[in-house]
Amino acid sequence: MTATKDPATGPEAPDAEARRLAATGVRPSPFYAVVIATPFLWQGEDVPARASRAAGLLRSHLAPPRRHLISSERDRAVAVCGLDHPHDYPRLVGEVDRTLVSLEGIAAAAGSPQPGVEGIPVSHREATEALDIRLRIEHPWPTLRYDQAAPYMMIQRTPSVAATVIAPIRPVLEIASAAERRDLLEAIETYLAATGRVVPAAMRLNVSPKTLYRRLARVAALTNLDLNDAEARFKFELSLRALRLRQGTGTEALRPRGGTGR
Repeated sequence: MTATKDPATGPEAPDAEARRLAATGVRPSPFYAVVIATPFLWQGEDVPARASRAAGLLRSHLAPPRRHLISSERDRAVAVCGLDHPHDYPRLVGEVDRTLVSLEGIAAAAGSPQPGVEGIPVSHREATEALDIRLRIEHPWPTLRYDQAAPYMMIQRTPSVAATVIAPIRPVLEIASAAERRDLLEAIETYLAATGRVVPAAMRLNVSPKTLYRRLARVAALTNLDLNDAEARFKFELSLRALRLRQGTGTEALRPRGGTGR
């Protein structure tokens, strides 16, 4: 992901900030991973205050002595975390998740563990790229790891791959009525999220099971895919995830909603 230009720091702001953080007296560790947390920006809340609260939670709950909250700036909290070994990385991400899950509407991303202080800018850049993906997709926990974001990045950066992945759901996107298009996209997404259980999905959508069945039947007729078939459900899941990564038709209907807890 190309860094966006910041009026104060220029186009390479993420790397410049990471290099600055690396020079702020972080205690020596064999490996470092950077975690960035930010509120969902479309919730219309006091973003700096929520970012500061996320920073306070990380400061209070990440285990010392090798984990150091470095900054809470603008719309995000940034933590540089020292690790004895890359194997400690999943435990770190788990701690971040358990810390942030109580703050509804907070998204986070973690760069991969990198050797030495000189690896901090690399992990920071990875966390920044993963956070961009995290803000566009549903995820069961607050934090998305860089390796988890990689498939989404491939779809986002390769138009031919994105077109192929989105193809199964395209007949729905071509519906003239924006309201019907939104209803059908939400129906299939919620149905899949409920692991094929119609009643819980209908309750989440605040519609009757009969209405949801009717919408799912309409999706099946348009796409010529059977929702009872596991391969078809997999294609729908990939298509919906790809839609979250692009701007245009479908993304408004597919914005993440509510909390990020498991």
